[in-house]
Amino acid sequence: MKKIYQIHVFLIGILLLSVGLSSSQAAAFTWNGNVSSDWNTSANWTPAGIPGLGDDVTINASGGAFDPAWDELPGIRNITMSARTFDLNGFALQITGTAVFSGGSVSNGSVVISSPSATFSGTTFNVPISYTGARPLFNGGVFNGAVTVVKNSGNVDASNGGCTFNSTLSITNSDDSQYRLANSSADTYNGVVTYTNTGAGGIYPAYTAAGTVYNENIVVNCTGAGGIRFGQNNGSSSLATGKLINIGGSGFSSGSLILRYFTQNGAATHAITATGSAYFNTETGTTFNWDLTLNFPNVQLAGA
Repeated sequence: MKKIYQIHVFLIGILLLSVGLSSSQAAAFTWNGNVSSDWNTSANWTPAGIPGLGDDVTINASGGAFDPAWDELPGIRNITMSARTFDLNGFALQITGTAVFSGGSVSNGSVVISSPSATFSGTTFNVPISYTGARPLFNGGVFNGAVTVVKNSGNVDASNGGCTFNSTLSITNSDDSQYRLANSSADTYNGVVTYTNTGAGGIYPAYTAAGTVYNENIVVNCTGAGGIRFGQNNGSSSLATGKLINIGGSGFSSGSLILRYFTQNGAATHAITATGSAYFNTETGTTFNWDLTLNFPNVQLAGA
């Protein structure tokens, strides 16, 4: 009897494990919008069902006339969006896997992404976005809400650019790999931009493309060796009349602030102070059209 009992327990355990594995597998759903805008209506999805936490979602132009409306749900895993208007209904959309946004628009809520990769290449966001992970790529799109980015691991990443930011943008690189912006197309910043480097990798704005425009102040913080380096692959950028480069609340105590092919337009008196072992460098093509006062431990003016 003991052996039979043990066999039964073993078989029950295998059955429970099988059920658990099956239920933990992600499902893939594509929005069809055939019935309504309700996220929780099974017939609005192909295959029929309701995607949730751990599932993958595609939103494209195929299917019926109704666009999706989010509900107060735990979130999803991967998302690929290339079309339609996505109404978040005042809620936060939580994404834990790969996010690819190449078209359409997102409104009325917020987007929170904690994942290995997020690629933005054409979607209009009328909501704030928060991203934490290894690979944030800004390859296009319009961002009408505040954007907060933390790159915390991964390899050298180069965003193509071509983005318009109409609200504030905060980028932090805590990684030991470079984070490059505007690698092939210029970016336009209509809100205050804050660059914070805390690792050895550094932040490289206006990396290759000509014509990146800053229409509001630039705030820089650096406590890591990587520094903040504008135009390092011969990209160019300009700062609008009356706008300033300021040191942020965490200071600039390490690494280099390098300006290459950078133009400060109009009348604006700059007074920039750093501490520790920080460097200030100007390189080829840098122009300040008004007074510049520097209080840096190390200063090198070349090519300005």
